[in-house]
Amino acid sequence: MKKEFVFNELQGFREDLIDGLIPKQRVLNNHLKEVLELLNKGVPHAIVYEAINLNLPAGKSIPNIQNYYCMFRRAKINKNKGVKIIEKATIKTPNEKQTESVLDWSMAGVSQPRLRERLEENGYTPEQVLEWKLENEFQISRKLSMLLMKTPRR
Repeated sequence: MKKEFVFNELQGFREDLIDGLIPKQRVLNNHLKEVLELLNKGVPHAIVYEAINLNLPAGKSIPNIQNYYCMFRRAKINKNKGVKIIEKATIKTPNEKQTESVLDWSMAGVSQPRLRERLEENGYTPEQVLEWKLENEFQISRKLSMLLMKTPRR
């Protein structure tokens, strides 16, 4: 691949570096996809580094190739963290019935999942909690604890 092609592919990356509005690491994080595409096409890191820094003013360029490697490694780690977060969120996607339940509980002033679970485990409904006319989750949790202490264990 010609250096001109690599230079053109990284033009947005270079413009963000020249603007200097965001840190260099974030610029690389934002343009990681473009860099990875070039690497997958067989362009070596050294050529990518040269294309990024070509004719950039002092202070705007990435100082040396070791810094570039470190920034690249951090960008890949950050990308992978983002993927893990998305995967966890996807796994825990609620079905429609659970969504309705969450909405009911939020109308009753309960947003904490653990408190909602405790209420449901002990047979309380959002309507019953609304009848208590309590102002916040702390008061609801306290009332639940008091009711559970009064109720004999099975």
